[in-house]
Amino acid sequence: MKIVGVIAEFNPFHNGHAHLLEQARLAVGEEAVVVCVMSGNWMQRGEPAILSKFPRARIAVASGADLVFELPTLWAAAAAGTFARGAVKLLIDAGVDLLVFGSESGDISQLRQVADCLSSDAAQALIREELEKGISYPTARQRAVRRCIGTTAAACLDHPNNTLAVEYLLALAELNAAAEALTVSRFAVPHDSLTVNRGFASANYIRSCIKDGAWAEVAMYVPPAAMTVLAEEEAAGRLPADFTSCEQAILAKLRSMEPTRFAQLPDVSEGLENRLYRAARQACCMEEFLDLSKTKRYTHARLRRILTHAYLDTVAGTLPSEPSYLRVLAANKAGQRCLRSLSKTAAVPVISRIAQTKQLSAEGQALFHYESRCTDLYMLTYPDSAQWSGGSEFQARPYFPEV
Repeated sequence: MKIVGVIAEFNPFHNGHAHLLEQARLAVGEEAVVVCVMSGNWMQRGEPAILSKFPRARIAVASGADLVFELPTLWAAAAAGTFARGAVKLLIDAGVDLLVFGSESGDISQLRQVADCLSSDAAQALIREELEKGISYPTARQRAVRRCIGTTAAACLDHPNNTLAVEYLLALAELNAAAEALTVSRFAVPHDSLTVNRGFASANYIRSCIKDGAWAEVAMYVPPAAMTVLAEEEAAGRLPADFTSCEQAILAKLRSMEPTRFAQLPDVSEGLENRLYRAARQACCMEEFLDLSKTKRYTHARLRRILTHAYLDTVAGTLPSEPSYLRVLAANKAGQRCLRSLSKTAAVPVISRIAQTKQLSAEGQALFHYESRCTDLYMLTYPDSAQWSGGSEFQARPYFPEV
């Protein structure tokens, strides 16, 4: 059995994801078990997933994945480096043999060149030098790469999937992983594009169609299994999940926070807490809060993640620095056979039943209870208030199809 690992958000699962999983399986052959580490209910861009984690995992298993583990919120709603390290760590704990990821480049040699550059002392010194000019960290990194190895290599970091790919390679190296890496070229449509091409569309475009109720359009770009689950979740009042359902509650949370509490949020530094505090008292909506908080140093995505962690009441440094368990969200028959093996060989506990969380370390239990709170707050983003009751994390079970 060869374990092929894929890291994704599946927000929502679409034809491009199906292509990536197909290529991952083909890379190894019939003995491949495709194991995904998927973001839970909160996304890296600092917003709730349009569809909650268990239905998204169910779609993935019906559309090419064998087994889906959850990437907890602390890593899922984090900057690219933290996101990548948490997800790669979980795959290593599961014994992954090959990590497969998409990229605009499609050139693993070029991506490795950039990763090797960024891991050097020279590049790190240049990044610090560039940051002193008051620019954002992504811009400082790209300038450092340009100064070290040239414009062509630096241009690689213009594209989001390339940036994540580089972070995956950095994480593999940092964790001394034996796993190999393979990149699949992203084609047809760019990341976040609002254009479509040859049966493919970006997750951003599909989310906009779901919010507009353009279901005939959605059906053109997602697998049939996705349409079934999306229809069920919409009928139940759980789709689309969106911050607009609880914007007033978020503003109330922001206005209740003092600068010292803002300073405790992940990614807040260098006096940003004072700017956030002022913005919270002036803003009449979330977008205005973000606009008032923005500077050249802090990207919109970083500020959205800070806002999300304010809502989730996260305190930086109080939870584990690495994921401490593998939480099962869904598995088909091949995935369940893999699970039986992993229950004996995985480097961290494998959780498929809530009762198993009681056997976790104190650190693991703290992480699970934090995740439960994140889920309770996520449910307030559902469009139907009848679905807002909490406690679902202790009731949910992984999806194991009967056939």
